[in-house]
Amino acid sequence: MDSNPTTPDEPDFNNLDEAKVWLKRKHPLWNIIRTDRGRWWGLLDPSRGVAIVRLVETTTVEADTAQSLDRLIVEAERPLTSAS
Repeated sequence: MDSNPTTPDEPDFNNLDEAKVWLKRKHPLWNIIRTDRGRWWGLLDPSRGVAIVRLVETTTVEADTAQSLDRLIVEAERPLTSAS
């Protein structure tokens, strides 16, 4: 049995390139970076919408895994969903 089961819309998180592409598709307003030390970063890109940056408090997040970064970005975007 696979030790890292994924749902159809999620990548194989062991494939770092696939995970990065998935994160970029899911969060197009964010720049996604994976450092050579293995940390994942998400930076909200103000050039993609200054109005959006004004609605959120967090514009930079970092995590140990792609899954954790996804959760942090979703949490950072929460003011956007409640403002709609």
